[in-house]
Amino acid sequence: MFLRILNLIILSGLLIFAAGCVDVGSTASNVGSIVSPIEVKENHENHTEVDGIENLVIDGYAGDILILQDNEINDVKFESKLVVRGHNEVSINEAVEKLILESEISDNQITLKVKSKRVMNKDVNSLNNDYVVYIPTSIENLTITNDTGDIKVEGLFNSVRITADVGDITFNGITDVLESTLDVGDVKMNGYAKKASFRSDVGDLKLIYNDFSLEDRLTVKNDVSEVRVYLPQNALISKSSSENIVIKSDQLLLQEQGITIKNNSTSLTGFKVYDVNALN
Repeated sequence: MFLRILNLIILSGLLIFAAGCVDVGSTASNVGSIVSPIEVKENHENHTEVDGIENLVIDGYAGDILILQDNEINDVKFESKLVVRGHNEVSINEAVEKLILESEISDNQITLKVKSKRVMNKDVNSLNNDYVVYIPTSIENLTITNDTGDIKVEGLFNSVRITADVGDITFNGITDVLESTLDVGDVKMNGYAKKASFRSDVGDLKLIYNDFSLEDRLTVKNDVSEVRVYLPQNALISKSSSENIVIKSDQLLLQEQGITIKNNSTSLTGFKVYDVNALN
């Protein structure tokens, strides 16, 4: 287990380095001289009509992703800030072209993705591709994947599914289904998810529920983390919940019916449940 965790931490450091750190120069193998780095910055915008489309898929690579729901728009708009660094202008420009975000529509789904993720080489050693996506309320289901970078989603949805390697995940809103799978990074939720599941190797989890129902389900499977769940003061917790959770409030009672909490984490994860007053 500890070797696995150590390998994950080393891997995450390498991924973060590849995604965002600035290489101040490289040494030429023959003469030992320092080659000046080249940096290219570009901003891009795009609008795509999505009349009747309910599903959005985002396939990210290296950079932060922010999803904002707007009830005054009828199309999907995205703004990207792209930075590529290296030591060969031709290779850098080729990388920029591959990393421009494109949209595709098929059936009831719009997909946003880069042309290619095959951009890192000896001439391109650092990149970052941040983007903000504005979506109408007609988009009800989100599926997001990302290699490195933070992901933040705000809005009302039927389902939100996020998979990432390295980076923090934040969800502010309401959804029937919330699924998060993350290798390294913290996860935060502020709102409500009727059925929520979280999987992480290394990283903390903070969940703030603004509402609850007797049918709610929360499942957590973390390797190394601290899990903190904040429930409404009048919330009921089902007796069928896992025994390896610590309830830190007299206001939260175990009942035959209530929120079902399953902690399938390792012994290296602490799991505590509070009422919302603990946030004050």
